[in-house]
Order: sequence, then structure tokens, then C-alpha cells
Amino acid sequence: MVKVDDELAKQKQTVLIVFDALDSISEDWSRLSALIDALMRVVWELRGFEMIRAKLFMRPDQLSELNLRLVELPKLRSGSAKLDWKQADLFGLMFSRLAFDEQARGAFGRFIKLLNLGNLPEKPGNLGDWTLSKNEMLQRTLFEAMAGSFMGGGPRKGKTFDWPYNHLADGLGDVTPRSFLILMQRAAELSQSRGAGGLILLPQAIREGLREASKVRIDQLATEYPWIKRVLQPLAGLRVPAVPQVFFHAWAENTTVPAVIRIAERAKTLSPVSMSSAGRDDWSNREAELADRLIRMGVLTSRTDGRYDMPDLFRIGAALLKKGGVAPQT
Repeated sequence: MVKVDDELAKQKQTVLIVFDALDSISEDWSRLSALIDALMRVVWELRGFEMIRAKLFMRPDQLSELNLRLVELPKLRSGSAKLDWKQADLFGLMFSRLAFDEQARGAFGRFIKLLNLGNLPEKPGNLGDWTLSKNEMLQRTLFEAMAGSFMGGGPRKGKTFDWPYNHLADGLGDVTPRSFLILMQRAAELSQSRGAGGLILLPQAIREGLREASKVRIDQLATEYPWIKRVLQPLAGLRVPAVPQVFFHAWAENTTVPAVIRIAERAKTLSPVSMSSAGRDDWSNREAELADRLIRMGVLTSRTDGRYDMPDLFRIGAALLKKGGVAPQT
């Protein structure tokens, strides 16, 4: 490694080694912990080289769940960065796409000129200086011109600019660009077909966009966690928030814990329930552990009064009900 580092230095080249999808390297929790612990040690030792760098992509729940013993782990974590999309980032992404879409660019450019919001950037390299890619106040002005100020007849239904971000957040407060863009794309399609009149996006179409985003997010989650739909299926029709026992009863009645463990075994992925704390045939009282796993994933939240809730991002696609909330697809 020293020779490789020296040779790279002579050539003035840097090598970046990227590690991703670490939860797929083992089905066993203890072995996965040992492997990632060893990888962390290697990454720590690479700090001694000048031209060789390593980057790890890990979910926060992986770091909290795995029993990592590397002494230098706190130092490694201090140099980490969280991939965090703020509301201004997401609207900036959407407006940037409109700015460079061949079909939309002309009309979009004329629209923002009409609102005295400046001109479109000439090339993608200029996006960093484009105010609509980062200025939330100007973004709000533009979006309200597109969709109106409120999701209903007044502020009680929520403001159109804030509503998508607030309803797309998971239990950890994170919103993904994919979910945001899916909501907006679906809202645009429906608004066009329904005749939006003076609006580009109809509030009711934005709600429909949330239903589509919820469905797609659960499908996406199922590629990482093949057992997730089997966990959500018994909860359909429940009204949230609800006390934990309501969830536990639904899972127990549908033998969910043994079912999801079998799914995980067949898919060769980690089980949502640790196998180290009970025998293979002892599934009793494991529903609380399953709920804790969903909370760490951001699929469930635990309220201060002890009841469980589910973010709209998952609730709607999983067909759970909530007073005053967007209803699941009928």
C-alpha cells in the first residue's frame, strides 16, 4: 500500500474507494457487525496514506444497531456528513429541471420573467448562482403563482409551498428527492388533464401526487427490505395514532414475525428481528422488537404519549387511516 501511495503521489492522482450497500454482505447480525467493524478499521488505517481515500455510505440506523467496537469510531463519525435535503434544495432541484427541460424551458422562462424573478441560467454550470435554486422566499413566490397559496379555501388546510415537504418526511424527518419529484410530476399530469384554469398545479392534484409518492416509496423500500410489505399488510385499515398493543395484536393475529423472518431468509437479507435473543421457534413477544425496527427505519414514530404513528409517506400507501389526513387510494 505504501508503494501504491507513493506511485500515486508521483502521478498526482488520488484513488477514492467507495463502499455502499453494506447491509447486503451478511444475513447474520453478529457477522455483519464483525465485517463492518473490520472495514472501519481499514478505513481508519487508510488515513495514514496521502493519495488513497475511502468513503462509506451508511444509514444512521446501521450505525446505531450494529455492535461496532472500533475504538476510533467516534473520531470517524466526527468526520461524517449527513445527506440532508432541505425544502429549498428540493424546490431548487425541481426548478432546475424545468429550466433545462427542452419542452418546458421556453414557457418556464417566460413565466418567471412575468413574475419578475429574473432569467433562466444559460447552462447547468451557472445553477449555483441562480437565485431560484436556493432562495426559499423567491421559490415560495414562484410556487404560489403555480399552485395558489393554500391547499384549500384558507390556511387551515396548509400552505401549498410547505405541504409537500411536510407530508413527504419519514419518521426521521428526511425527504428524498425521488419522492418529491414523483409527487410533483403526478400533480402536473393530473392538473393538465383536469384543466387547472389559472393554476399550473391543482391542490387536489398535489394530494394525489402524495398518494403516488407513498406507493412508490413503499415499493422502493421493498427492494431493500423484502419483508416490509408483509409487515405493513396486517395494519391496513387501522387508525393512527394508536397504542402499541393495536399494532402488536394485528401482527400476532397474522403471524407476521415468523413470516417476515422466513422472507428475509429466502431473500438472504437481514431479518428485522434479531435471532440472537430467542430460539428459531420462539416467536412470542417479538412484535415490540419489530416495531422498534420500524421506528429506527423511520416507518413508524413513537409519540410522547406512547402511541405509535405512521408518517403519511408510508401511511397512505399502507392504507392506514388518520383523522383529517389524506385518505388512502380507494
